[in-house]
Amino acid sequence: MNFHLTSSQRNFYIDKFDSSFALWNQGGMDIFNRVYDYNELNSAFNSLMKTFDNLRLRFDFKSAEPRLYVDEFCFKE
Repeated sequence: MNFHLTSSQRNFYIDKFDSSFALWNQGGMDIFNRVYDYNELNSAFNSLMKTFDNLRLRFDFKSAEPRLYVDEFCFKE
């Protein structure tokens, strides 16, 4: 599935760059009430990436016109 870039994205991403970068303009802060081990945090991260397509948005400049697409989910350690 491909999407056209918005006008603000076109203005901000005016040069070609590595398409492995995701959109990073959404911030947030979590407050944890205990210490989590690596497996719990890794599982939570992968669950978020699998659930929310907007975390897997990628830019592609291979064609004449830049495009925005949702990358397939793959489990990451």
